[in-house]
Amino acid sequence: MVSSASRASTAYERLLADHVQAIVFVRIPQIPSSRAMGSFPVGSFDAYMARVPSDRKDWKIVPVDARAFPDKIRDRPPVQPVLSDSMLGVLVVGGLLLTTATPVVWWRRRRAKRAWHR
Repeated sequence: MVSSASRASTAYERLLADHVQAIVFVRIPQIPSSRAMGSFPVGSFDAYMARVPSDRKDWKIVPVDARAFPDKIRDRPPVQPVLSDSMLGVLVVGGLLLTTATPVVWWRRRRAKRAWHR
């Protein structure tokens, strides 16, 4: 077995060693956040849950307005719907009327036709 002290580290191993802290050390929650600033970050979800009050009624919740995702950092433009909500409603109502009115009209015409032949 080769001792780690007897050989030089590869570039990949040095890169991993430099980034181990970034992989292990996660700040919860990440910025931007509506949470009040604390004294220091937590290392895991369990550590976070150990610091917050056990009763959720005692948690301080700061209401914030919804914010749109910045267009500068989007990968692609936002998807626009093909139909607006109002047009979709018109199509649904029209489809329902068509599917219910057609059998009624057909039945009344057939009934009138039978009455005319008598």
